[in-house]
Amino acid sequence: MIQGIDVSQYQGEIRWQDVKDEGVEFAIVRTTLRLTDGTLATDPNAIANITGAQSAGVYAGAYHYTRARTVAEAEEEARYFLSVIEPYRLEYPVALDLEDNSLTGLGKENLTNIANAFLETVQDAGYYVMLYSNKYWLTTLLDVDELRQYDVWLAQYPTVTYTGPYGIWQYTPAGRVNGISTNVDMDYAYQDYAQIIRDAGLNGFPKPGCPEDPCGNDKPEGPDHPGKPEGPGGSDKPEKPGRCPILLWLKKLAQLFRRVVDAVRNWFG
Repeated sequence: MIQGIDVSQYQGEIRWQDVKDEGVEFAIVRTTLRLTDGTLATDPNAIANITGAQSAGVYAGAYHYTRARTVAEAEEEARYFLSVIEPYRLEYPVALDLEDNSLTGLGKENLTNIANAFLETVQDAGYYVMLYSNKYWLTTLLDVDELRQYDVWLAQYPTVTYTGPYGIWQYTPAGRVNGISTNVDMDYAYQDYAQIIRDAGLNGFPKPGCPEDPCGNDKPEGPDHPGKPEGPGGSDKPEKPGRCPILLWLKKLAQLFRRVVDAVRNWFG
């Protein structure tokens, strides 16, 4: 297991070197959200947390807190989220946080379509995506069979009774870590996401299988921490991550194959 945390503006100013010294290896940062009045916003501490974590040698991921009520709103949120994270190479997954109580009355089909719209949009942009939610949502409010192509970040305390697959477990909302003055969510990752993401060329990292970088991946990496934006405050930001046409074609082919298999299964009962 790999120890991590997830943070937002509510953790205040974080002393990231102290966090690293506590044995924390990754941090998933709330980056964007839809406010209760419907407007889209960036967490005021998001960029400081991403760059601060990476500067201290802590791998960074990102998440978006959704209040989307339609597929169109989910796609709008995804585009906004991408516009904020695209300058950075993120070593850990990017996630949709789907748990807001205001959405529970939308119904399973609508909520599933909302989740899929956001995750597919971000995935198609070249990111390793995850769905963050809790057991109740995953077993009651969402059709997880329709979302099985996405990794799950599970929130359940203090032990897991959820029987579906998941890659990260948020095991407490009340952890204490030196360098953070408040309680903080604590997580375990069960895969080496940093290696998976780099090897696959996701989240802004160079993509494999494309000779002489035809996919637009010639972005510099920092000498101290690969993927860290260079310059004070990340001023020399990497370019927008390229999208390798070969990999996108293979992904679409795999999705089509899954749909054909599902159709055959449904046809024969």
